[in-house]
Amino acid sequence: MDGISFIIRVRNEEANLDQCIRSLSKLTIPYDVHVILNMCSDRSLEIAEKIQTEGFPVHIHTYDYPISRAGYEYLVTNKDSPHSMTEYTRWSISKSTRVWTFRWDADFTASDNLIQYLNEKTWETPTVSTQYKIHYVAEDAQDKENYLFSGNYEYSKYMFWEYIQLLGEHQTLEFPKEAYICHNSILTNKKSYWNDPSWFSVDSSEEAIELQRRYNILLHICGPEPNAQARSKCPDCELVFFKVRDNEKILNSVGISFYS
Repeated sequence: MDGISFIIRVRNEEANLDQCIRSLSKLTIPYDVHVILNMCSDRSLEIAEKIQTEGFPVHIHTYDYPISRAGYEYLVTNKDSPHSMTEYTRWSISKSTRVWTFRWDADFTASDNLIQYLNEKTWETPTVSTQYKIHYVAEDAQDKENYLFSGNYEYSKYMFWEYIQLLGEHQTLEFPKEAYICHNSILTNKKSYWNDPSWFSVDSSEEAIELQRRYNILLHICGPEPNAQARSKCPDCELVFFKVRDNEKILNSVGISFYS
């Protein structure tokens, strides 16, 4: 179907979720919203269900595997594991029902100019696979990422994070800077679930034991990482990132892959 599916991955986002979804309400293009709940223990499900009953085009899904969080945990996890952010994102994106897919974070809200820009275009199948870089603005940072795409793709792993990779002939375009996303977060913000132990430190499966082994080796070689700071534009993260990158060969030799 023409239009855009907004994919929202949710882990205990009761503080932001209502505003996040409702900020899309002025869209006049065909669209729907897919809320992917992962291990939520707060009111996120209740909030999504309430908006759904009001007639918003909201669909609710549940992903029941605990996820290796961005940073060291994700680095030591194989990208095709159900606990991997890559696989979690791939599964979430697979719920898209429209030609275009927008990775819409739970702490995003749409600016008026973003809504206007989306409404001015016809979101039909592009002639080649296409992705759009879109600016986001937070209180203490701003940048742009490939949030909106259509066509053949796969999700790939790069060290601490996952990213979308378009396949075959493709193009990258850009929204005007004034059509930005409001990112309602700051670099020093740490959500409560970052205080929880890693899933593999409290699990006795073979995979968990192997990931804990890799994690301990990573700590020994590269030292600790700042908790919850594996984020774009974070100076503390960049220092650790470069140290890990400089040790790629030795990390690969003990089973820690940057890409798989």
